[in-house]
Amino acid sequence: MYNKIKQKITKKFLVLTITFVILIGSLTTLVYSLYNYYDTVSNVSNEIDKVEQILTQPESTVPISIPVGSQQPTTLTPQPLPKTEQPISANYVGIINIPKFKEKQAVRYGVSDEDFKYTMGHYDITGVPEEGRQIFVVGHNNQILRNSEKMLNGDIVEFKTRKGLFKYQVYDRKIVDKDDIGVVTGSGNEGEVLVLMTCFPINYYYSDAPQRFLVYAKKIAD
Repeated sequence: MYNKIKQKITKKFLVLTITFVILIGSLTTLVYSLYNYYDTVSNVSNEIDKVEQILTQPESTVPISIPVGSQQPTTLTPQPLPKTEQPISANYVGIINIPKFKEKQAVRYGVSDEDFKYTMGHYDITGVPEEGRQIFVVGHNNQILRNSEKMLNGDIVEFKTRKGLFKYQVYDRKIVDKDDIGVVTGSGNEGEVLVLMTCFPINYYYSDAPQRFLVYAKKIAD
């Protein structure tokens, strides 16, 4: 009789212990996720404020060209750019705004995780607004481009740089393999097209996603 009671108590204690451990683990994961979310939101906002200030500075004091020497990409997996000695202000291209989602994010030169942890990244071998060629910008799929699948033909994307505010209208979307590097520079005959790229599937967070989701937008008159 005593042994049966002891076994029941032991089983209940074991169940309670396992339940407690699971609960603590779940709460820890939740707290960590919330911390990461608010940390990201805060840093993204700080980057936007930083670029807004840069864009108001006199042009003569802010060099914006990136040094030559960057290499043609061999994969769409982000790679670091060569280090430069330029002022930090020279590393920023501008700000992307997607009115449909009421969201914006700073854009800087470079497409490695180090380069654009809290910003979008710009492939420096592609163009910038008003150059008349393809502009290729990448973003994380848990930030401004997390809703990229919901972007439809006709939607507007705004790109603010030191040269002004430029508008682009979405006309196409596609999914490509992560190693399809041809999409970065395009054919060269597209004219001024803004391409936004993020990892796909959109909710694929655990490792390098196998595909990329691209949104194509053509420059339009103001």
